[in-house]
Amino acid sequence: MVTEWKVIPLEFLDLQAGDMATESEKAKLLENLGVAEILNLKFHRREKFKKGTIQSWLKKDVKAQLKSYICTPEISKLVVNRRFHAYLVLVVGSRKILVWEMDTKGNWIGRPVLAEKML
Repeated sequence: MVTEWKVIPLEFLDLQAGDMATESEKAKLLENLGVAEILNLKFHRREKFKKGTIQSWLKKDVKAQLKSYICTPEISKLVVNRRFHAYLVLVVGSRKILVWEMDTKGNWIGRPVLAEKML
């Protein structure tokens, strides 16, 4: 099993709560969001390295990173002899955990799901 863990702190999310909103207020907003809404969240201007939405970042940068791991010769040898799973685990604002599976060719399988829905 290969996993890639990513964390987006609450302060780097643009929850449109205003700059004066407390962390608790922002966390409450995040708790009420579903997967599609989380994926459409934009990064706050304080985030220096990620731009656009969470979904665009996942599809471009994170996909390439996880794909580069699973397409190495070492992992390819393991795939032949064993059952293989690769997952992205994304912790969003310490309130939501999204999990997205990738196949052996580096393509996303389905859509991300909330970790609580996997149980």
